[in-house]
Amino acid sequence: NGLTDMLIEDIGEGGVVLAGGDRQTLTPANLYVERSTIRRFARLTRTVQPAILMSGVGNRVVGNRISDAPHTAILFTGNDHLISHNEIYDVCKETGDAGAIYTGRDWTARGTVVSGNHIHDIPPNVELGTTYGVLLDDQASGIIVRGKLFERVYQAVFIGGGRYNLVEDNKFIDTATAIHLDARGKAAKDDPNSTLRKSLAAVPYNQTPYKERYPHLAN
Repeated sequence: NGLTDMLIEDIGEGGVVLAGGDRQTLTPANLYVERSTIRRFARLTRTVQPAILMSGVGNRVVGNRISDAPHTAILFTGNDHLISHNEIYDVCKETGDAGAIYTGRDWTARGTVVSGNHIHDIPPNVELGTTYGVLLDDQASGIIVRGKLFERVYQAVFIGGGRYNLVEDNKFIDTATAIHLDARGKAAKDDPNSTLRKSLAAVPYNQTPYKERYPHLAN
C-alpha cells in the first residue's frame, strides 16, 4: 500500500503518514511514498508537520522531491525503514535545532537506512539554534547514512550521543560542519522515568527478534 507519482502542495499541515508494521515482532508493513512531489506544506501548523511522517517497521520513502516548508521534511521513528534517493531543499526555513531528516530519543528505533539522497540549500538559521541535513538527536542509534550529497547545508550530519551509527561514502559541499558527534545523554540514561528508558521498556529489546537483529541493544 502506498503512493506513487503524486503531487501534494499548498497544505496546512503534514503531507503523508506512513504508520504500520509491528515493533514487537519487527514485522514490516512495506508502506511507501515513491516518485512524488510534496511542497509548500505546514502552512498553518508550522512545526512538527513534516512532508512525510514514518513510524512502525519497514516502510520506505524513495525518489521524492520535498521542498518549501518552515520545519522538517521527513520525521521517522521505528525500525528498518528506507529513505533513499530523495531531493530535499528549502526546508527548515523558520526553525532552529531542526533537521531536514530527523529522528531521536529512542535507543530501540534502529535499522533505518538513509541513502543516496540529495539535501541542499537549507538555511542555517544560526540565530534560532542551527539547522541540519540529517539530525540523529538525543542518542538515536543504529542508523546508516550513506551515499548522500549535502550542498549548502550548515551542519550536514549531527549525531547527538548515539551509538552504532554509520556515516559513510557521503559528499559535503559548502557545509560549515560535515559530521558532528557529541556525548550527550548520561542523565537521561540513568533516569528510569526518561523517554529513553520508557521507550526501551516498550519493546522486547533483549529477546527474539531484537537480540538477533540488534545484538548490541541488550547491553
